[in-house]
Amino acid sequence: MWLVNTIYRAGHITFSEINRRWIECPFSDGNPIPLRTFHNHRAAILDNFDINICCYKPRNEYYIENADDLASNSVASWLLNSFAVSNIAFENREIRDRILLEHIPSAQKHLDTILQALREERIIKIMYNAFDCDEAHPVTLKPYFVKCYERRWYLFGPSVDDGIVKSYGLDRILNLEVTDEHFVYPKDFVPTEYLLGAIGISNYPNIPPRRIVIKCTELQRRYLEALPLHPSQTVEEQHEEWSLISFFLAPTNEFYRRILSHREHMEIVSPPEVRAEFANILDIMLQPYYE
Repeated sequence: MWLVNTIYRAGHITFSEINRRWIECPFSDGNPIPLRTFHNHRAAILDNFDINICCYKPRNEYYIENADDLASNSVASWLLNSFAVSNIAFENREIRDRILLEHIPSAQKHLDTILQALREERIIKIMYNAFDCDEAHPVTLKPYFVKCYERRWYLFGPSVDDGIVKSYGLDRILNLEVTDEHFVYPKDFVPTEYLLGAIGISNYPNIPPRRIVIKCTELQRRYLEALPLHPSQTVEEQHEEWSLISFFLAPTNEFYRRILSHREHMEIVSPPEVRAEFANILDIMLQPYYE
């Protein structure tokens, strides 16, 4: 990951410059990278992360092929970002009390075991205590995929009882057991397509995706350009003080919560049923203040 991060940040870089930076970093213990080891790492990076480190022969410079496409490789992008942050924190450990990072408690428990079950396609048994339940209940399920969202890791998969894919917060799993029973992961199931119309982890069969248009201030448009609300986000109209932005997604509670976070700077324009539902949410929220 250090090698990928170094080449990615440099754009084009020679092997001698890679070694100079390697010797200066805390991981090297002052020892250079042998050329053979370097090429072995290149092959391993291609096999494990589908990142191809190429060589521009006229200048003997190494670069990452299609570096702009790294953002679409969610695992590689996450690894790069995580490594970059941890490396920066390590190199600046003398001021670590001034580097504040978000804590993700669910990553410390069960994640490694669940990933092993995913690789081996083995059924797992969990004791799950959802926030809206007073007691934990057992669930036997087929682990399909995991997702990190807003400082929580979630496991997705169908239970053997009803076959419906649901999400389970790892921090709500009290006990976990990997069984010896295997399952066949469906070839036509694609996690990104399963969550295509969702924001975060919310995906409900009774709330289908639809085209939604919002009106926002110029400042909020800039915010959404920096951190898109959804991959389908499109600027339909842009004016000096306001813009119209469209999405194709399901109007779930998570969607309304995101709109609420922008306060009066964002308004749902269409469709009428989504606008009416949001207005009803606002009325319910205001009732305690009118009593």
